Amino acid sequence: MVAALPSRKFMPLRTRAFLDYLVEATRRTVAGLGIDAPPVADGN
Repeated sequence: MVAALPSRKFMPLRTRAFLDYLVEATRRTVAGLGIDAPPVADGN
């Protein structure tokens, strides 16, 4: 899944919370399958 946003600076908190949830849910799913997931780029 790819999410394109114009800027993190003006991202609503609920949008950031939703994206964080998707990242964590995907990591848990991939870990449950026994597949090594690539690292996630974090622009913080």
